[in-house]
Amino acid sequence: MASEARSFSLGGAAAVVVPAGLVCAAADIGYVIVLVLRKGGSPFRMLQGIAFSLLGRATYEGGVATAALGLAIHTGVAFGAAALFFALYRGWALVRAHWLASGVAFGAVFYVFMQLVALPLTRMPHQPFPPPNWVPIFVAHLTAVGPAIAAVTRWRAGE
Repeated sequence: MASEARSFSLGGAAAVVVPAGLVCAAADIGYVIVLVLRKGGSPFRMLQGIAFSLLGRATYEGGVATAALGLAIHTGVAFGAAALFFALYRGWALVRAHWLASGVAFGAVFYVFMQLVALPLTRMPHQPFPPPNWVPIFVAHLTAVGPAIAAVTRWRAGE
């Protein structure tokens, strides 16, 4: 029946979530690196900026280690997003039937969650909502983050 939840083993779930998280992380970081380079910034410094969420100002004294930590944090968040989308996909026939629209909507909701819930819990400086220059990052969530997770989830779930 189409409305029933799909059943996956832990290994089966990992076979969906891991590639979906990796593709999401790569698509998102790639998009952001292009934005950073267009503004004359440094991708290395941007990755350290992600580590700032845990370490505060000390991140900029950590060199490669804190840039690597930033990439690990970014990838961990992508895995979390992929796991959440997979749970929705597995549990709701509507998400499976409209996987791309669901991915776009998920990208939008995930962006808002990050801005209003996750980032305020870190050491990042408080920003208003929406933050300055928010449109390109929001567009990335609509076009790269959510749809990438949805497409890989659909593919790996055998749909």
